[in-house]
Amino acid sequence: MKDDFDEKLCSYRYIYLPSGWPGFREGSKVVWVFEKRLNHKGKGINTVFADGHTAFLSKEELIATLRLMADDEKLPAPNRDSIRKTLSEVLAETP
Repeated sequence: MKDDFDEKLCSYRYIYLPSGWPGFREGSKVVWVFEKRLNHKGKGINTVFADGHTAFLSKEELIATLRLMADDEKLPAPNRDSIRKTLSEVLAETP
């Protein structure tokens, strides 16, 4: 990314996950990309998983999934910290 990158202009959030992480075997449960804001009248969030499938999750479902990822001790600490930061931002968003 360029130094002048402005996250506010992005519509989606991306989560970097290392390819060697054992959790990739459970790619259907690993969030990779999701909408930054609650669109769709607050009824859900479009989400892309590491295995390539998409799902329309409630904010609560996304939060639960991110919490599981953030607590995965097999994921490197910098990645867990990044997911925790993303989780706190999602929790702070208005419904």
